[in-house]
Amino acid sequence: MINLMSLGEKILAAIAANDKWLNSLLSSGRGGNFDNFFLWITSFGSWPLIVSGAAILTFFVWLKKKEFYIVPFWLALGGANLTSLFSKLYFARLRPLAPIYWENTYSFPSGHAINSLFLYGFAIYFLAGLTARRSQKILIGLAGILIILLIGFSRLYLGVHYLSDVISGYIIGALWLTAAINGVKLFSRPKK
Repeated sequence: MINLMSLGEKILAAIAANDKWLNSLLSSGRGGNFDNFFLWITSFGSWPLIVSGAAILTFFVWLKKKEFYIVPFWLALGGANLTSLFSKLYFARLRPLAPIYWENTYSFPSGHAINSLFLYGFAIYFLAGLTARRSQKILIGLAGILIILLIGFSRLYLGVHYLSDVISGYIIGALWLTAAINGVKLFSRPKK
């Protein structure tokens, strides 16, 4: 019979080993020409830019007379950030050593990954819905996905997160994005 505790411990040990290996690999490339680029990229997932982006997106949604997007969007954004806060406090995982700059919060999960996947994913969903042209939908999707992936990689490159922090952040962001999209569909139904 399989011992689930032992299996779980082995999986966590493998994840931790992989996290440390990747952090060590990336640390050898830090301090070069890419530092400023990734500091700039990571700012697109920072709380001030996420709130600004959310406000701009809300205004654009309102201009397009799609108000039913707004409440699910803000509720899910709040839920995503509460999930991030409580997860960080619960797991209390320390950040990697020797980052390019210091963060004052815990590492797990990555708030930048949560917020970037949620905000830019929602923007993809909204903007792609405004166009009927397949080529434009693909372009919007690719641009958004590139931003999301670059933000996640920037957190690894800068040494402020482990890979498992970023992946878990993407998963949480995807769950809240799904909730927001389902909320939009619910709010957009004709009232009986």
